Parts: sequence; structure tokens; C-alpha cells
Amino acid sequence: MRQLPMLLPIILLAACSGPRQPTALNDRPTLRVAQAAMSSGSPEIAVNVARSILTREPYNIPAQLMLGDALYALKLYPEAAAAYNIVLKLRPEDAAAHLGLGRIRLAEQDPKAAEAQFRRSAQQEMRPEALSNLGVALDLQHRPAEAQAEYRRALQLDPASAATRLNLALSLLASRDLAGAAAEDGTANSLLAPEIVAAQRAIDSQSRAMTVSPATRTGMPNVSE
Repeated sequence: MRQLPMLLPIILLAACSGPRQPTALNDRPTLRVAQAAMSSGSPEIAVNVARSILTREPYNIPAQLMLGDALYALKLYPEAAAAYNIVLKLRPEDAAAHLGLGRIRLAEQDPKAAEAQFRRSAQQEMRPEALSNLGVALDLQHRPAEAQAEYRRALQLDPASAATRLNLALSLLASRDLAGAAAEDGTANSLLAPEIVAAQRAIDSQSRAMTVSPATRTGMPNVSE
């Protein structure tokens, strides 16, 4: 996506040279197609596109990550883990691959293993979703104070994250630390107030849910990004 300005002169040159005839190369699906499929809720298409790319380029790390994300969205956890592990063989400290493996461990209800993966991801790249997911893993191990610290770190990086705010509210309510919620500064109070109400409703109805994706993911007591 960031390469678009560099592509403009090529596109304009092609337009000046007359109609472009389709070729096998031009007809090949690209990673953008896979990303669009994921965004539209069609991970099975993303799987096919990623595999097509990897047939031609077996060491294409973004395609391998896309394959892992798409397989994860389809709840094919062993296959998704295999895709992420291939990435880690090529690039051992890839933050996205560790994040993906952590989400799989959460889905498999292994929060301790998930915690280890999220910490490795955050060590390589301080992503808010890694910190928020780390908070979920800690909450599932009954470590609310540590979990809430990670949610707050995530909110410092991404104050607009509704999922992280809901996680924090859920954690405060689950630990009955309503005084802690009240002790937040005015900005935090205004941000958390709707989530605290929603969290209380979720607890009362026993309908806590988890969402999972490379960006929004899918239960579990908390919402995972």
C-alpha cells in the first residue's frame, strides 16, 4: 500500500502506450486480493490466494503470514500454527508470527503459552494488539493487576481501541476493582464509562465474547484483538 506513489509513473506510462493485453503474470492474484478477501469476511479466498502466491514464492513472508491469519479465521488452528512457524524459521523474531501463535494458544485455552508468545511479539514490536492480548492471557491466569497494566499500556498506544477499553473494564469488574476504575483520571473515566456499563451487562448476561482477526480477532472472558 505504501508503494502506491512509486507505482504511479508506471501506471501512467502503461496508459500512454495503449491498451494492456492480459498475460498470465498480470492475471495472478496478489496479496492485496487476499487482504480484500479478509476484510470482506472471506478468509477461504485469502487462503487460496496466499497459497497461490507461495507456490510461486515459497519464501514470501507476508503471504505466509496472510495464510496463517486466514487459516486462523477459519479456526483451522494446527494449519495456522504451521504457517506461522514457517515464518519463524525464516525470521525467528517476527512479531506478527508470535502474535498469531499467541492468539491460537488463547483459542486453545492455553493462556500461559499465549502469554509467552505475546511477550515475544511485544519485545520485537510494541503493538497495542499484542499488549491487549497479553492482558487477556494474564486475566485468564487470574492475574488482574498485571492484565490491567498491559491494557493501559495498549491504550497509551491506541486510545481509540474499543476492544482494549472493554477488556480493561471487564477486568476491573471481574476483579471488583470498581475503586480502581473510579481512580482513573478524567479522560480515562470518560473513555471507560460506556465500556464499564457494557461490561457489567456482559457479566450479568454471561455473554462475554472474544473477537479474532489480524486486526480484530475472535468464549473467553475477554475480548481479544
